[in-house]
Amino acid sequence: MKEKSKRKNTGITLIALVITIVVLLILAGVSIATLTGENGILTRAREAREETEDAKEEEVIKLAVVDALTAGEGKLTTENLQKSIENQFGSDRKEKLKGTGPWTYEGERNYYRIKSNGEITPEKEPIELEDEVLLGYGTIDVVWLNTSNEVQLSPEEPNLYNGALKKVKWTESGEELNEDTSETFTGSDWYAYTAADNSSTDDYTKSRWANAKNEDGSYFVWIPRYAYRITYYADESRKEPIAYYDGRGLVNPEGRIITKLGGEEIDGHLDEGIKTVTDNGKSYIVHPAFMNNRSNNYENGGWDKDLSGIWVAKFEMSQETSTDGRNWTYSGTTSLINGNIFTTNSAKAENQSTNGEQIRAVSKASTKENTENQIASWRYINIANMYTNSLNYDREKESHLIKNSEWGAVVYLAHSQYGRNGYEITINNNSNFYTGMAGDSTSAGSTSGGTNYYNTVAGGKASTTGNVYGIFDLSGGAYEYVSAFNKNYNPENENNYFKDSKYLNNNNIHFATVNGKSTKYTTAYSGENLSSGTALEHRVGKTGDATKEVLTGAKNDDKNHWNQDCSHLLYSSYPFFRRGGHYGYGIGGGIFYSYDNDGNAHDYYSFRVVLAE
Repeated sequence: MKEKSKRKNTGITLIALVITIVVLLILAGVSIATLTGENGILTRAREAREETEDAKEEEVIKLAVVDALTAGEGKLTTENLQKSIENQFGSDRKEKLKGTGPWTYEGERNYYRIKSNGEITPEKEPIELEDEVLLGYGTIDVVWLNTSNEVQLSPEEPNLYNGALKKVKWTESGEELNEDTSETFTGSDWYAYTAADNSSTDDYTKSRWANAKNEDGSYFVWIPRYAYRITYYADESRKEPIAYYDGRGLVNPEGRIITKLGGEEIDGHLDEGIKTVTDNGKSYIVHPAFMNNRSNNYENGGWDKDLSGIWVAKFEMSQETSTDGRNWTYSGTTSLINGNIFTTNSAKAENQSTNGEQIRAVSKASTKENTENQIASWRYINIANMYTNSLNYDREKESHLIKNSEWGAVVYLAHSQYGRNGYEITINNNSNFYTGMAGDSTSAGSTSGGTNYYNTVAGGKASTTGNVYGIFDLSGGAYEYVSAFNKNYNPENENNYFKDSKYLNNNNIHFATVNGKSTKYTTAYSGENLSSGTALEHRVGKTGDATKEVLTGAKNDDKNHWNQDCSHLLYSSYPFFRRGGHYGYGIGGGIFYSYDNDGNAHDYYSFRVVLAE
């Protein structure tokens, strides 16, 4: 009995042992899983360590960006970012920074996207640099061309129409000389398109553009044929290019087409039909205003042949009584001249001739020697009559209302090394709309008197050359209508001044076009019934017209053109451009100012004539 009992106890012990071993194995498996599984202790510890290391690296990147922002007084630059990264990580790491704003940085643990506003986004995979910029200050470089688009050292000789235009120049004291009273009108003694060399801030007053007088005493300034390229910088220090607009389109410093501007999708390619040239390895855009543009249906604002240059009225147009029967009109009535109707719609204008007198448009201004004869710009005239009067100002010289492309040609040359070299033009702040006047600063407050005459040193600051030889009233004075229109207007809108597809005015005279098409005298735009927005302006604006190419990409009460000039596009019941701002516009006005209006006659609106070949 005892032996049997002993065997039974032994058997139970073995079973218990087996069970114990099994339990231990199970417990061991659970422990291992707890330590090493997907959510195990060791795994979580490793992830926590990596997250900590990632956070440390990101924190150092943030410190580097903050340091760079501080050094740049709130603006990020590649140079400041590189220095900050070198200070934080070592000199070998600054080479991992790519781009010019936005940037990418390849850290030891992650990749980082750095935006111009300092925002940082870490990513695990390599980042393809986006072609996005926030454009800022820009400079314009110009090369001279002949009509075959060959680059040459000097500009094309002015076309004087077989002596019909008379050469004009001024002494250092502002006294006017003409070729009938002086023999020194040869070569550079008459004019000199001199490039600034950045030796001083006054260097932008050295260029003397060619001036001439028409038979009626109107002053005109020669804009020679040229090609241009734009360099954009983060600020006026001009230390670091962030983008270019040239024969390649809108590109970053690496030459890639930019696809975003200020966070909005854009197309950085050149408009169809634009011509380009190359000089010293750099690509330039032939300005469309001088181009034979017939094959492109004049869509780029060109002419019916290649122009060697254009003559642009030196001042906003004013009016005077005609004594010779040329270039005249009737005030308040209509008359046919060469089959064209002239009207004024200007009964309210203080300087308007009495009803029935013969008057004409002229480009003149008062001088310091003749302060009693103040000359005001011609206003209270609708855009159709501006167009008609400009067209018939001098048919032998192909006179016409200045086009948007020609406005762009003037202000680009003004901003170039042959003009103001990037310095802003002083405003004409005279509230009486006297032509050729200048305030004491670029944004001087309006005044009815006390401004400077154009043939004085201070008055010359309001010109495209910073002296008496430039074009005046482009900043301030009166708004100026230009010959361009929105073909996507709404004819059903009761506020739309021009009805149906023929753009008729109240006297049933065609405004420049039939069926909304561009001609050599006007340019059709597609305003899409909207007025503003970076992407829209880039889509609707045209190469060379000083709209989309001078955008900063920022939105600040529409002051998103260079020099904080205001920017709007054509739309719906406001299908026409006004340029330059007026005497009281302050910082929002300027040569890059562009806005929309209805085309009606207004107190604040004037115009300017151009002569072509």
